[in-house]
Amino acid sequence: MKEWFKNFLSTTALTLIFVSCFAVITGDTTVNLLSIFPSVAANLIVHIGLFAIKWLDIKNFLAEIVIEVAFVMAIVLAVGFFVGWFREYEVWVTVVITLLVFALACLLNIRRVRRDLTAINEEIQQLKARQQAQ
Repeated sequence: MKEWFKNFLSTTALTLIFVSCFAVITGDTTVNLLSIFPSVAANLIVHIGLFAIKWLDIKNFLAEIVIEVAFVMAIVLAVGFFVGWFREYEVWVTVVITLLVFALACLLNIRRVRRDLTAINEEIQQLKARQQAQ
């Protein structure tokens, strides 16, 4: 649960950073206020759904990624239409921000897995060294 919560907070932060960057680039000061709570809600729904997708234990890696991306896009676009993000802004902006956040979240996850694997391998090496010393 701790990892899930950290992932949720990380992607929410990334989302808000990208939305803020978009606001700075376009000179729009209202986009942040209109986007904070719906972005948090969308991220919450997305992470609950991604947890369910992982629970399904899909064996094909590519199929799992396609399902995850499609699910994330569907939720983000649905929330966007529901809260009116697309009345003043193009849909492609939300799609690009969503893909950037998804890609960065995947990279962060890969980094975490590598760090965990390194720690596990170090523990195995230490265990082997102790066993050989006996």
